[in-house]
Amino acid sequence: MTLRTLLAASIALGALTAGARAADLGQPRMPIASAIAAPAFSWAGFYFGLNAGYAFGRTAARDLGDINGTPWYILGGRFSTSANGFTGGAQAGYNWQSGRIVAGFEADLGYLGTRGTGLYNAGGLDTFITTRGGLAGTLRGRLGVAADRALFYVTGGAIAANVNSFVPSFAAFRTSSTGAQIGWTVGAGIEYAVAQNWSIKAEYLYYDLGSKRVVMNNGGISPFDIRSNGNIVRVGVNYLFNTGSSAVVARY
Repeated sequence: MTLRTLLAASIALGALTAGARAADLGQPRMPIASAIAAPAFSWAGFYFGLNAGYAFGRTAARDLGDINGTPWYILGGRFSTSANGFTGGAQAGYNWQSGRIVAGFEADLGYLGTRGTGLYNAGGLDTFITTRGGLAGTLRGRLGVAADRALFYVTGGAIAANVNSFVPSFAAFRTSSTGAQIGWTVGAGIEYAVAQNWSIKAEYLYYDLGSKRVVMNNGGISPFDIRSNGNIVRVGVNYLFNTGSSAVVARY
């Protein structure tokens, strides 16, 4: 093979290679699957924490009259008082998570420090309605939507509280007290994970403890139905067990 022939073959091969590369530039590239680990906070698992806040509401006693229909003052009349005070305690619960939906349950136990006294002049008799809160607890379900480290939820269930309300008049006339009462509660809140296993929350609850009958021993029997309801606004902190980030796979 002569030098001229080798030179011609080299020029032809270079032209073919350049043409192939130019053709490739005009073709779309095939998609390539790739996994990117994006942090997605998980709310699933057990948690435990503390809470503190303020409770405010109302307690009212309705005069039912004795077995002869004779009222203490006015049949069907009401004695009422506002009640408010500190509340605080501990909570524990468990969450399940599917996508952005978080469902679970929570129980809490603590102190409902509501206090209140109302004074009435009932037919010349100074009549008081008094309420004093005490130990209280709730058992509630929770349902929420997670936005990564933020959780927005609604909640509802049962409440039990020792509100100890009564209607005395004079030192000689005392009623039995309501003591422990059981009712219902609903509310909503927001929780935010400030660290991998720690979250803070703000929560509102409305509660209704229903009514309970008490009697006044005043030579006869004067029964009253006492009803208590109110509101709780509180903040809290939780320690989250078995939480972490999960990988999100993105394809391009």
